[in-house]
Amino acid sequence: MPSGGGGGAGNGGAQPNTGGAGGVGGAGNGGAGNGGAGHGGAGGIGGGGNGGGNRTGGNGGDGAGGSNDAGIAPITLTVTGRVELTFRGQMKGAGASMDCPGSEVITGYEVSLSVPPDPPQVIGFAAQCASLIARGPGPIEVAPTGELAGRGAGTGATQPVRCPAGQVMFGFFGRSGMWLDQLGIRCASLVLSAGGVISRVPGAQSGPLPANTTGTQFSQDCVAPAVVRGEVVSHGAWIDGLGPICGVPRLP
Repeated sequence: MPSGGGGGAGNGGAQPNTGGAGGVGGAGNGGAGNGGAGHGGAGGIGGGGNGGGNRTGGNGGDGAGGSNDAGIAPITLTVTGRVELTFRGQMKGAGASMDCPGSEVITGYEVSLSVPPDPPQVIGFAAQCASLIARGPGPIEVAPTGELAGRGAGTGATQPVRCPAGQVMFGFFGRSGMWLDQLGIRCASLVLSAGGVISRVPGAQSGPLPANTTGTQFSQDCVAPAVVRGEVVSHGAWIDGLGPICGVPRLP
């Protein structure tokens, strides 16, 4: 630990042959932490001088070591692999596959729903993307970055089907038949261990929307610790079907 400066000279004592108290030691410079150099605490008070009216006091104590307040530099995780979940609905309109940019992942959708007199259906949506940031062992941060291009029609009543802050999408559920009748998502937080292992902790779910009893129920998740990074979509005026794409988050 770096030391503080020495104490100042003490004044002579009032009685012959007695030294005064030593001066206060100077502040020491702290050792460099990961986030930058800290400042040491002040030195201790010096010991009293030996006899003699003009004797000097002892040296001050060592200053305290610096602190590491700035923390560890952030690390943006990479996402590897592309495993498609079972496509739900029908591939009959314009089909397309799209991932969030780079190693970003999906945190939910802004969903457009049909309005009466049309039956309740998912007629359009836009996926929301985010990057994953680690700052050492513990929960991994989820930083929103934007959204993918919208699919289908965006003219209906718009509602969010999204994960809460700090969570990402890892599964989907709902109903499908001729179209994607209903959509909900399952979310999880990600945690980095001291050994560098990333685990998935199930959290909230959002949806399903709209309220609909047509079609066949479905439910499917990415295999842990994978999360959703992209989508395969078929659409025309409405959303015909959806198949999320899974990827595994890793340290670079």
